[in-house]
Amino acid sequence: MFEYTKLFKIGDQNNFQGKDHWVISWSTFDISRLGNAEGMTDYEIKQLNGDWHNATSYNAIIEEKTGEIIEIGKIDGGRNGNLTIEELRGKEIETEDAKNIALDYIKKKRL
Repeated sequence: MFEYTKLFKIGDQNNFQGKDHWVISWSTFDISRLGNAEGMTDYEIKQLNGDWHNATSYNAIIEEKTGEIIEIGKIDGGRNGNLTIEELRGKEIETEDAKNIALDYIKKKRL
């Protein structure tokens, strides 16, 4: 899994929340690969795009000052999108997914 963390400030080009917030993501795709397409053939770009769209990503959007979770979700190859925290509370996460997320967090934080 590749980790991506970025702080979006109000006025940033891709700030769709309208407030300062963190985006934290863990994905099977290394997003830094998207910035390295210069000089690639059309076939290589098509392969890169396919890898990106078939990745599984877990992400959270967190308000910068309060730490409030704005959105949390899982995006898989079907590109199902994110869930608001209210929507997530109404869903069940698969036990194996929850276990893997928790174990990865525990290992990373050395708890």
